[in-house]
Amino acid sequence: VSQNLSKSDLSISLQAIISNGRRLTNLVNDLLDTAKLKFQEPDIKTEPYNLWQLAEIVITLLKPLAVKSGIELINQIEKNTKSILADSDKLQQIFYNLIGNALKYSEKGKIEIFSEERAGFHKISIKDEGIGIEVDMQKNIFSAFIQGDSGSQRKFGGAGLGLSISKKLIEVHGGTISLTSKPN
Repeated sequence: VSQNLSKSDLSISLQAIISNGRRLTNLVNDLLDTAKLKFQEPDIKTEPYNLWQLAEIVITLLKPLAVKSGIELINQIEKNTKSILADSDKLQQIFYNLIGNALKYSEKGKIEIFSEERAGFHKISIKDEGIGIEVDMQKNIFSAFIQGDSGSQRKFGGAGLGLSISKKLIEVHGGTISLTSKPN
C-alpha cells in the first residue's frame, strides 16, 4: 500500500473491499441455495415464530442501507400478531430477500411490511415506492437469473436469484407468492 494514501482514502478502500466481499459471499450463497433447491427439498424445522419480531430483525439488518438511500423501512405488522409455524431461518431469508429487493429498486420513499390472517393463513405484503416491474417481466420475475433491469446497461446489481429462492422456500412452507406492480 502506498504511503501516500490518507487515512480517509484507506478507510474508503477498506469499505469497498468489505462491501464487495459481502456481495460476493451473498452471490455464492444464492448460487448454492439455488442448486440445493433444484435437486432437493430443503429441511424445514418449524416452530412458532412472531412475524413482527422477524420483520424487526430484518429491518435492523437492512436499516444502514435504507438510511444511506433515504428510504424509510416501516414494520406495519402488529406486535401481538398470532405466531406462525415456520422455519425461522428460512422465513428470515425470505424477508431479507424480499425487503432487500424492494430496497434495491427504490430510490426514495418508504417500504412497508404488512400481515393479515385469513382462514388460518398469513398474508404478508411488502409495499414499496420503487421503479416497478414492466408487465412483460412480471410472469417470469420469480424464475432464477431473471432481473427487472436485465440488459447490458444494468443499473442494479445481483444475480436474479433472491426471488426464485424466496418462491421455493414459500412453497415448501405451503404458501404462494405473487406480485402487483406497475412501472414507476
